[in-house]
Amino acid sequence: MNVKWLIERDGFWHGQPNRFSPALEKLKIEHKLVRFIADGDYPNYYDENDLVIVKGSLEFLKQIENLKRYRIAFWNGVDSFKCSKYYAYYGEYLLNGYDYLFLPLSEVKRRLQDLLVRYNCTKFFIRPDSGAKEFTGHVTEEMERVIFTGSDLLKEQNIKRFDDKLKKYSYNDLSPEELVMVTSFKKIDEEYRFFIIDRKVVAGSTYMINSAYDEKETYPQEAFDLADKIAKIEWRPSEAFVVDVCRTNDLYKVLEINSFNCSDIYSCNPEIIVKKVNDFIEKK
Repeated sequence: MNVKWLIERDGFWHGQPNRFSPALEKLKIEHKLVRFIADGDYPNYYDENDLVIVKGSLEFLKQIENLKRYRIAFWNGVDSFKCSKYYAYYGEYLLNGYDYLFLPLSEVKRRLQDLLVRYNCTKFFIRPDSGAKEFTGHVTEEMERVIFTGSDLLKEQNIKRFDDKLKKYSYNDLSPEELVMVTSFKKIDEEYRFFIIDRKVVAGSTYMINSAYDEKETYPQEAFDLADKIAKIEWRPSEAFVVDVCRTNDLYKVLEINSFNCSDIYSCNPEIIVKKVNDFIEKK
């Protein structure tokens, strides 16, 4: 099968250049590099029903999906990357696998004080359940941990702090019904990214150290071993996907699962990823 790639020119974080095009050119693999168009009115780059590997932002991917011109490789929709879905299969390996709750956003606000008491803290971590990531996961603003017996003034102040920070990290207005995951705050020492293709870890990279962006081609063996365990579990969100692993208090845990199509490469070897992906598709 002739593999084709469609890459968003500017869909890369941290000022990274597009690292796939040089590898695709070197390997003489057909590809198109395109700029994001806000209204999604893209021309026909390939024949209808071609199998295409799309790389870029989630918004770009959804635009190409909505055109319904091509079959998008490795993409089963955003629902495959809902926390409430992959937590069911990877729970024991997850950083937040033992102290999380799923709640509608309105209930998080109503129960703010309960959550602060539950986690014995003044702040906690919150992220959307949805794989569409309507807001960026973050640690809430500091709040007062008090059990109320009278005045609601402090509770109102806490809700305002919570809302103000949530608004900063949100891309659109959020529905009160938006399902979110909340869990205790945990200090993360390092973060690593691994690309999994056909149940094998094919490339990895360190990308964060002590909460600061820090790209390295190396990573601990323990982080790789954990990603390898995830790769071998029967359920998977797609034939190719990305697992982010972290180190916290000398333990290695899965931070989250991401799509192959929308994940940055960091210092992972692009040639290896391209070769493995193409080999897998050509054998199908």
